[in-house]
Amino acid sequence: MANWDSNVGYAWWLMESFWAEIARNFNDKYRIVLAYPSVSQIPKVIEMSNIDVKKFNFGKEGVKGWFQTLRFIRKEKIQVIYFSDKPAFSLNYFFYRVIGVKKIIVHDHTPGERKAPEGFKKAVKCLRARLPWVNVDAVIGATDFVKYRNIKVGCVRKEKCYSAPNGIPMDFGEGDIRADLKEMFGIRKNRRIIISVGRANFYKGIDFALYVINRLVNTKGMRNIHYIHVGDGPDMDKFKKLSRQLELDEHVTFAGRQTDVSNMLKQCDIAIHPSKGEVGYSLSIIECMKIGLPVVVPDNPSVCSATLDHVTGMIYKDGDLSSASNGVLTLLRDDVLRNKISRCSKKIAAEKYSIEACHEKFNTIITEILDS
Repeated sequence: MANWDSNVGYAWWLMESFWAEIARNFNDKYRIVLAYPSVSQIPKVIEMSNIDVKKFNFGKEGVKGWFQTLRFIRKEKIQVIYFSDKPAFSLNYFFYRVIGVKKIIVHDHTPGERKAPEGFKKAVKCLRARLPWVNVDAVIGATDFVKYRNIKVGCVRKEKCYSAPNGIPMDFGEGDIRADLKEMFGIRKNRRIIISVGRANFYKGIDFALYVINRLVNTKGMRNIHYIHVGDGPDMDKFKKLSRQLELDEHVTFAGRQTDVSNMLKQCDIAIHPSKGEVGYSLSIIECMKIGLPVVVPDNPSVCSATLDHVTGMIYKDGDLSSASNGVLTLLRDDVLRNKISRCSKKIAAEKYSIEACHEKFNTIITEILDS
């Protein structure tokens, strides 16, 4: 069940790859149905898979939407439901099972830290997690961080929790640089480039990155740096306004949504990922590691789980401008450290975060769940 339009983009390409893996590995036993709430353009990976695409909003609210969902399940003879980012507990699951659903799986890609329950609240959540028919059969975490968050915070039974750590294609973005980044955006040739990639919203910490650049440019006098943010989003105009207020327009570029991000990253000196929450790490961090671009990240465990301080990147104290600025400054000034981090990042990315390893683990988990 998809949560967004068929052409939403961003990290949903990864979910699309999981749907394609399900079709490739289980098409001999099941008819694979993919329900989109709206359909604009079908992704190529889905078109090439043996998947029956339907336009149906599985998240409809109200009594009417609830009955429509039950009719859809009954009509399509659904036996297994594979959700993305849905709760582990829902009274709806009882009715899904009554009309024929045998397994319910949730793949959790939701970001951020959560506070673990205590006392009475924890007892209630633990009891609820053991009720039959209203809980999922399995929760797959996008990383180990998400898996253990479901156990500790969601009180999901340990035997129901799995982890298939997110990965990217290791051949992604290979080849020659196709466009000169500085020429493309009118950046002076002598400038060192700091880049961030992600949705342009406050949760991704783009405002914090601007304050870091302001500290380096206007307080420490580093006039030879330039910051680029790649990605669009709802808070873009607010970030542009903040950049003007800080008098940084000569040192900041908002590149918007780009299709050739990997080649842009190759032309940068370092990256910064000041997000307030991820699933342990971001795919953009892995993309940087893959090409050997050092990344500066906060010590938030939902963000820095793939980063080893001074080995694959620099870790600063979350929310601390001085700490973050020093991390950026150290990388820009220490060529030996930057080169060491570049080599280590490439090696670790290839060993731990390839899409092939991710798919292999995912397929093993799905097989185990269906066979149990």
